[in-house]
Amino acid sequence: MAVTSMQAMEIKVRKGGSRQSDGGEPAQATQSSDRGLTQNETEKLLANLVKETWLERSAEGFYTLSPRALLELRSWLVEAYNDSDDPESWQRIKFCQACKEIVTIGQRCTERECNVRLHNICTAAFWNSRPGKKCPTCETPWIGKAYVGQKAITSTDEYLKGKRRSGGKRKGDAVEAEEEAEAESSNRRRNRRRPVEEKSSQEAEHTPVEDEGEGED
Repeated sequence: MAVTSMQAMEIKVRKGGSRQSDGGEPAQATQSSDRGLTQNETEKLLANLVKETWLERSAEGFYTLSPRALLELRSWLVEAYNDSDDPESWQRIKFCQACKEIVTIGQRCTERECNVRLHNICTAAFWNSRPGKKCPTCETPWIGKAYVGQKAITSTDEYLKGKRRSGGKRKGDAVEAEEEAEAESSNRRRNRRRPVEEKSSQEAEHTPVEDEGEGED
């Protein structure tokens, strides 16, 4: 339950004027509400949702629902996306086997049709209370390397290959950024020393020098 920035931007802009009323005439009154979102509007909306803590954005650019959103939208998410009240049937919105809250980041059973999920923070206590690490529903061995959320994407071979292909450039950018930061820090230190050095120089210029021959006959 995580989407990338690009996935969040993939919104088709619909033209309200293309809709027609029952009489075959364009429904102009619905144009403003039917046009969808432009890319700039989507970017602003995502930024506001993160700012207002409805969404969380990772360093890699993945968006997930925040704890606040999961708490306030729990009932609606279940009603909107789960087709059955039977806990044994496959569900889109899945709950942690330990704490019974919605899971957006964590681990899952390796059996795709199984609903069992665990929050990362719940795994230790859950398995300590059981005799073995097997899925409590389908008895499949729990390897702890089947993920939910961002890691389900970033741990795939395809993602890792793409990351390695762009690794050289990323490394170069990181080195360049580090060098720029060091240069900026050096400039700040030099600027702080300059007033002190100038003051010392001025004091030296105005200090009277004793004449070595003064007082001699």
